[in-house]
Amino acid sequence: MVAIRTSLIKIGNSTGLRIPRTILRQLKLTGEVELEVKQDYLIVKSAENPRSNWDEAFRCAGEEPDESLDEWSAMGLAEDRSEWTW
Repeated sequence: MVAIRTSLIKIGNSTGLRIPRTILRQLKLTGEVELEVKQDYLIVKSAENPRSNWDEAFRCAGEEPDESLDEWSAMGLAEDRSEWTW
């Protein structure tokens, strides 16, 4: 691990931290990041999208039958076993 010294910069009422491009590329940081403080350390990590890969999960969910639903098929309402009259 290589330590790189950088400077804090003033941005309006806030302070910014310049992260060299090589580090950004190495960590694949783009867009939003999460900042976490642990003891004397500032941890910067890529912000996770809570809904990322949902489209893939939904696509896979429809491909295979869900065995957990089979137990419900044996159950029925009393109305289901009697004739319906309209």
